[in-house]
Amino acid sequence: MLILLCDDDALLRAVLGDQLRELGHQVELAQDGLQAIEVLKTKAFDAAILDFLMPKKSGLEVFKELKTWPKRPRVILLSAISPKTLPALKDAMPDAVLEKPVKAKQLEKALTP
Repeated sequence: MLILLCDDDALLRAVLGDQLRELGHQVELAQDGLQAIEVLKTKAFDAAILDFLMPKKSGLEVFKELKTWPKRPRVILLSAISPKTLPALKDAMPDAVLEKPVKAKQLEKALTP
């Protein structure tokens, strides 16, 4: 599976990227929402894992933009805040929302349609 992992925390990108590669996935990285959109335009990604809160463009804003694409990747939002307390998700539900810290097995389960 080709996955875009986008988080403004470099350490988290490195750790989760390594874990996803160990699970057999190809992973490309982005550090903010604007970069994520640019990278997503370059290939047919199977999934995008996006941090909920990032500079320049949030994961939620990226998801809302992706919803307008004719073919979009599966979208998983990561948040340090419990997804149950995020009112912004009420009207725009991605494929999955996971609370940080996230484990590779949780991501693997969320990546499965």
